[in-house]
Amino acid sequence: MKISERILYEELGKIYAVEAFGEISCGLSLGNVMFLRAGGTPEAGRIWIADKDARNTAEAIAEGLAADAAEAAEAAGTADEAEEADATEESGGMETDGGTEGAEAVREAGRIPGAVVTKDTDAATPLAEIFESALLVKGKVSTSKIHGAIQDIFTKYDIWDAELHRVLTSSSDIQALIDVGTRIFGNPLILHDVNFKVTAASSEFSDAPALIPLLNEEKLPFLMNSVRDRSVVGTTSGNIMYLRANDMPGVSANLFRRGKFKYRLMLLELKREIQPHESALLEYLADYVRLALGLVTGESAVSLSVTGFMANILSGEINSREYIEEQMPGFGWRPDDEFVIYRVFTYMHEKNDRTLGFMTTRIADLFDEQCVFEHDDSIVAVFNLTARGGGDVPVDVAMADFLRDNNLTGGKSDVFTGFGHVLQHYAQAGIANKLRPKVKQYDHLCMFRDVVEQYLLETCTETMPASMVCAPELLRLKAYDEKHQTEFYHTLSVYLKSDLHSVKAAKDLFVARSTFIYRIERIQALTGLDFNKLGDKWYLLLSLELIEQADKDKRDSLRRLNP
Repeated sequence: MKISERILYEELGKIYAVEAFGEISCGLSLGNVMFLRAGGTPEAGRIWIADKDARNTAEAIAEGLAADAAEAAEAAGTADEAEEADATEESGGMETDGGTEGAEAVREAGRIPGAVVTKDTDAATPLAEIFESALLVKGKVSTSKIHGAIQDIFTKYDIWDAELHRVLTSSSDIQALIDVGTRIFGNPLILHDVNFKVTAASSEFSDAPALIPLLNEEKLPFLMNSVRDRSVVGTTSGNIMYLRANDMPGVSANLFRRGKFKYRLMLLELKREIQPHESALLEYLADYVRLALGLVTGESAVSLSVTGFMANILSGEINSREYIEEQMPGFGWRPDDEFVIYRVFTYMHEKNDRTLGFMTTRIADLFDEQCVFEHDDSIVAVFNLTARGGGDVPVDVAMADFLRDNNLTGGKSDVFTGFGHVLQHYAQAGIANKLRPKVKQYDHLCMFRDVVEQYLLETCTETMPASMVCAPELLRLKAYDEKHQTEFYHTLSVYLKSDLHSVKAAKDLFVARSTFIYRIERIQALTGLDFNKLGDKWYLLLSLELIEQADKDKRDSLRRLNP
């Protein structure tokens, strides 16, 4: 997840002596950390480390920004601004005191959204002229250690976010979300509805005396007042505000459904003072709670859950490959990861079969942190194999055991990378289960690879019978055998399947080589096939399979009619 400049400042300050320059935002806008180089314009929304020659790097970036401003002004037809930017570029950019025309041009063009971290005292002020915020780490510390410390900060919040994702996608357990949220704040959280009925509260603080009056539903609602003299910063909506509950300071997030107030999520100041940047974190947690409560639908829900996002891909609501590839990394799913899709079916296919919902929860619990949901009268499980790792038990074995133990059946797609063919791999899993009785009748889990030949055969005869798509030479030979009680069709079948190897074919047929040669000559005379110039052997082999499949289907039909 992204962090704020304030989080960066506070967390680094726990390790090093840090001085801040510029505006230190509380909004969750920073993602990734990289080393700053002089060439080009730094990308917005990142954390940059000015590792060496930071002063020169700052000047070079300022000159580049001034040049960009000049080009933009010229393109817009503002000659005066273009002349100022050109003059700035000619003057050599930013002076050592940071007060030159280059710095002014940067200020006019706007600072780069993001933060820069340096240990170079002389570069801190020039860098603050370029970026919205700059942090100076004091003391003897290497840039590699600074980089590692920042990565640890991201890891801390990524782990928190991943745990919220896990709870949301596996069970949508409100109490679990509140307890996970408590870990990052170190203060109690309480979720209550419009009637002040407590829905969930931090288990860690359940016995805190100051909270007991707020949790006692038998008493009248507690006294709550908004605190209007404190402004909330870093949030994206107007639903976050400071309050006092029974004279206890706190921050609340109001949750709405279709414009109507439904719940309030409160963070209370019990164990330590609430920091300004925590308002944005509370808003972030509130989004998870809203989704788990079912208050969010449509595109808003999609942005919060990989399960919702994947379900909308399968339903066709999201069909832009570019948009999918842009959004999926936000859930920790990268295009180069390996994925697989399972579809699980019950023997009860009623629309409102409660078994699906129960089993969906069971599978989500069994395969932690995977994407599991109901869709189209089945359970869909999309696994990120790369993120999951090997595990003690292979996924296929664990899934097959689960299906057998619960009298379920399922199909598995091929393993794939990228998100361009999710629908096709979803279809593969469904096809595998559909054709399972014909190929793996007694298996509860069937792979698409196991049924692909059967699928091709059925696809070939989907719109026309086998007699209209297979080689007519074979049909004539088969009809001749039926009329004259010969075995030319079977002889040709064995010959083709032995890759036109006469010795092997004769051995498989248990006939003398001279007998076999006689049959081949008769087959050539009857069909016109020349085995010395046979370029379409694949078509003859496919035709054999189609004819055999048609014969089998005919026998099965007769068996059903005459058991």
